[in-house]
Amino acid sequence: MESKVINNLVKFEKAVKIIFYTVLIGGCIIFAGIILLFVLHQSNVLTSGKGGIEFSIPGLIARFDIDVFAGPLKAALISTFIRGLMYWLLFTYIILQFHKILRISISECTPFTYKNAGYIRNISYSFFIYAIIDFVIQCIQSIWFKKIQLTGIHGIDLYYKITFPLWPVLVGFIVLCIAQFFTYGLKLQQDNDSII
Repeated sequence: MESKVINNLVKFEKAVKIIFYTVLIGGCIIFAGIILLFVLHQSNVLTSGKGGIEFSIPGLIARFDIDVFAGPLKAALISTFIRGLMYWLLFTYIILQFHKILRISISECTPFTYKNAGYIRNISYSFFIYAIIDFVIQCIQSIWFKKIQLTGIHGIDLYYKITFPLWPVLVGFIVLCIAQFFTYGLKLQQDNDSII
C-alpha cells in the first residue's frame, strides 16, 4: 500500500514540476514580450497605427493595438503589468515550494518533516511579503498617477486609491498556522518516540 502511495506521489511530483516550468517559462516569455513592445514603442520604432499583436490560445483571443501604449492609458497598463508580475512571481514561488514538499515527502516516505514545515512557512511568508510590496507599489503609483491626468478616456473616469491588501495577510496567516501544526505534530511525535 505504501509503495502505491509513493508511486502516486512521484507521478504528482512530476506533474507539479511540469506545471512549474510551464508557468515559469510562459510567464517569462509573456513579460519579456510586453516589455519589448513597450520599449519599442517608447523608442518610436513602433508608432501608433503600425499594427498590433494577437495572442491566440484555446479559449482566449486577445488583440492589442499599439495605440494602447500611448496617452494616459500607459500608466494604467504599467500598473496592470506590475500587478500581473507580482501575481506571477507569487504563484511560481508557491508551486516551487509545493514541488519541494513533494520531493521531500517522497524521499522521507512521509510528509511530516521539519523541512516541509519550513517550506509551508516559506509559502506563508511569501503572502506577507506580497501584501507589503503591493502596498508600497500602490503608494508609489498613487504619487505617479497624480502627475498624470487619467480622466476623459473614451468616457471612462479612472482614479487610483490606496488599499492594504487583506487577502494575502489572511491566507498567509492560515498557511502559517498549518506550518505551526506541522511543527507541533512533529515535536509530539518525537516526544512519543523518545518515551517508547
